[in-house]
Amino acid sequence: SFSYFWACFFHSFSFYRFSVNCHWAILNVKSNNRLILVADDDIDDQWMISEGLHDLDRNCKIEVVSNGQQAINRLENTSLPLPSLVILDLNMPVLGGLDTLLRIRHNQALQGIPVVVFTTSDSDESRSKSLKLGALDYIVKPNDYQGIVEAIEKMMQHCSG
Repeated sequence: SFSYFWACFFHSFSFYRFSVNCHWAILNVKSNNRLILVADDDIDDQWMISEGLHDLDRNCKIEVVSNGQQAINRLENTSLPLPSLVILDLNMPVLGGLDTLLRIRHNQALQGIPVVVFTTSDSDESRSKSLKLGALDYIVKPNDYQGIVEAIEKMMQHCSG
């Protein structure tokens, strides 16, 4: 989770855009082909990830959900396009990240979606389980915005769209 300082610091840049458009759904409406699904229960992390994605690709469409079950429901909704990338936190309520990843990999229609685990946990066991379940990468969340942007740049290399 990011400190109150970072939330206040970045508030002046574009919090208005985030608060108006977020509504737990689409943050950037205009998109070429790239759709990123962010599954994270921490609102500060959601905001920082969304801002980092937007700073790197203004045409990127971002959808945010706050737990693994919401992510599965969104992914299984056949009336919506599949994302180019799923950014998945591990520690979420209702359905955690590892269980979400397992369900994604066991659903034939979802198996090809790139998933990157982005979490505060630096546990070797969590890293190993995530990679064995099919995550393409496991990245520990940095504590600063520049670190977030660098991590997102790395994640974007896994995009399928």
